[in-house]
Amino acid sequence: MTEWNRWPASSRQLGIGVMVPIAEKSAFGSRPVRFADMVEMAQTAEAAGYDAVWLADHFLFRPPVAKEGDEYGLWEAWTCAAALAQATSRMALHALAAAVFAPSETVTTLMPPS
Repeated sequence: MTEWNRWPASSRQLGIGVMVPIAEKSAFGSRPVRFADMVEMAQTAEAAGYDAVWLADHFLFRPPVAKEGDEYGLWEAWTCAAALAQATSRMALHALAAAVFAPSETVTTLMPPS
């Protein structure tokens, strides 16, 4: 029987990340998430030893994510990532489910690979 390894060999160490909410309606009750909240969460995660921050790159949430009859947007993930980069020193910043068709070609071409 041939041995099969599901995961390819890698010299990269496993890291742990945290997803920072960037939606208008969030875990903060009725008020929208503020940039100060995002910075505080990213800095707290960094201080706790996390390796990465993940940001949802979606246009809006509709049901079933949002409540029935509700619809709300998210802050633009790449702009948030750029701003969080100045507030952290060693965190990797990633967009989850990157909507690469949305930003202009210039923006996505200039984005460095992660």
